[in-house]
Amino acid sequence: MLTVPSPPLVPRVIDATAAIAPRATPNIKAPPVPRHRARPRGGRPWARFLPAVTALARVEVVRVMPEAAPLFRMIGLPVNLRGLVFAGVGTRTERQDGSAVLIVEGRIESDSHSAVAVPPLRFALRDAAGTEVYAWTAPPDAATLGPGESLPFQARMISPPRAGNDVLVRFAHPAD
Repeated sequence: MLTVPSPPLVPRVIDATAAIAPRATPNIKAPPVPRHRARPRGGRPWARFLPAVTALARVEVVRVMPEAAPLFRMIGLPVNLRGLVFAGVGTRTERQDGSAVLIVEGRIESDSHSAVAVPPLRFALRDAAGTEVYAWTAPPDAATLGPGESLPFQARMISPPRAGNDVLVRFAHPAD
């Protein structure tokens, strides 16, 4: 328990008139005023460490409470539960046997300190309003990625709909 000295509850009475000449100013020092009030140590001592623990363990927090992910993103601490990121994703169109072929390619990179499973990829062709026109999934070329490893991917779609404006690439959910 921490104790902090406090000023006395009853003020000291100083009778300075008897010992001081009439024109002299009294040399009276008031008791020091504490600059900070001591906080009681009861209650929640772990509350002081909560922001630091939350920032360090944000992945575990988001696993338990997924709705916390946007809050972390707002303060500049994004959370990646999979440990995988997409890099260098791009699209191009080629002609093969008289048909247009949409090619989506890029890399999956490990952002984890341990080996992680690579789920199937989901590709969604969207129109200018962001509505999905067509979607498909593709298995990855490897089942796992080690720390710092990357895996290239390429998906092809023959005769894509003309309404297609962009392609959204993400990892597939079991419902997909």
